[in-house]
Amino acid sequence: HDALKTHLAEELGIHDSTMAQPLQASIGSALSFAVGSAIPLAVISLASQAVRIPATIAVVIAALGALGAASSRYGGAHPVRPVVRVVIGGLVAIGLTMLVGWAFGSVIA
Repeated sequence: HDALKTHLAEELGIHDSTMAQPLQASIGSALSFAVGSAIPLAVISLASQAVRIPATIAVVIAALGALGAASSRYGGAHPVRPVVRVVIGGLVAIGLTMLVGWAFGSVIA
């Protein structure tokens, strides 16, 4: 009786069970951010002040590389492009964050 629902299911493969679930996505995103932020926080808390920033950046680059490799494996792609894309994106985010900190006088050495 519902032509739109039939069209979505039969031609586009969209069913009630495959629709986005915002609550599930928000919980997954929050957990991902919490786990991901624990990596640099652990390095910052364990490293001496002299090597804190370079050590954090190095560990984050390694973690981003592992994330890119895992995503390429999950997606069935060759790992080079995803790893490079994720690492470069992460480095740009680090750079922008440091730039904003510098602009507002909140640089931590």
